[in-house]
Amino acid sequence: MKKSFQNYLTIGFSLFIMVFFSCTPQKNSTVHINANLKSYFNYQPGSYWVFYDALNNYYDSLTVETYSDGQNTANNIQIESCDIGIFEYHLDSINVSAIWGLTLTQNNTLLTIGETIYSEFTQNFPFITGTSSFGNSNPYPEAVNTTFLSSFGVGNNNYTNVYEIIYTYSNTSYSDTFYINQDQGFLEIILNNQYFQKKLYLNRYKIIN
Repeated sequence: MKKSFQNYLTIGFSLFIMVFFSCTPQKNSTVHINANLKSYFNYQPGSYWVFYDALNNYYDSLTVETYSDGQNTANNIQIESCDIGIFEYHLDSINVSAIWGLTLTQNNTLLTIGETIYSEFTQNFPFITGTSSFGNSNPYPEAVNTTFLSSFGVGNNNYTNVYEIIYTYSNTSYSDTFYINQDQGFLEIILNNQYFQKKLYLNRYKIIN
């Protein structure tokens, strides 16, 4: 399981390197993660979110298992990269149902869920809103649209300063939607792709910084 998770993080960082060097002059320097971005996703091991899956009628959870912050070298440039490993569990089972990963580099965040890579999960800080297209084909998302919401309700609870992040897929009706903010993290997650169909609504959480 750990080997599979490390493979996902390696893929995520490799994708960032390709994008970074295609648009950044090469020079001897150190590229650090934006301090505000790093603080936004400061999920230390032991952090968790418990959701009710309204589509499948059970409780699901995300648990932060690993957090690593280091530097990688590419073309004589030191690039800080932060990798956060998150395991998804059904609460009625001890088995991991999916491996999630967050990779933070400079001003960007990449999310992986199982085999699916969500490029540009967030861009810059504050996060860029609007639509970005990747030109991908299935099984990867083709485009992402980000909207800022001053308030957002989940059940009887209302949350502030929320980002709605919607991924769409080429030539299909698939779409994956995430609602996040800094104080609570993941608020609502709707997955509708070839691997997962879930409607996760936040029930309780604990974020360890």
